[in-house]
Amino acid sequence: MENPEEIRSELEDIKEKIRSIKIMILSLEHKIEKIEKQLAREESQRKIQQYKKLVAPPISELAEKLLEHVDGEELLIGVRPEDFRVSLQPLPEGFIGEIYVLEPLGKDIIINVKLDRGNVIKVITSKIGLEELDTGKRIWLKPVENRIHFFNKKTGEAII
Repeated sequence: MENPEEIRSELEDIKEKIRSIKIMILSLEHKIEKIEKQLAREESQRKIQQYKKLVAPPISELAEKLLEHVDGEELLIGVRPEDFRVSLQPLPEGFIGEIYVLEPLGKDIIINVKLDRGNVIKVITSKIGLEELDTGKRIWLKPVENRIHFFNKKTGEAII
């Protein structure tokens, strides 16, 4: 049998190793927490970018040029109801809304779309490929870029 001094010494060594392991575990837990926070931030940013693609109307090169030349004046952007692409699938640079009212017109259909901010807009499109339309369904809209109209908000004057 070992003497009590050797046993105490061995016990102290084991306790020291346990303390070292606990410190390593705490350090690793801290690193894991930092990595998880970074991943969560990146995932949040990715979701924000996806959401922006779905809800924000595109700002074309033309609109960017306009904004450079209006000296801080506010613009209104207008799109005729027939100048939207409509899809049941996400459209790049499109925005999303919910079908509020459907008005069939022969081969075409008028769709009242409630946007996420509460505004309602009308679009006119062909029924072809959109047979599954129904009130409450989500749809994606994208203005036909060369059919967007710009107006001075104060004067109502057409810029283009």
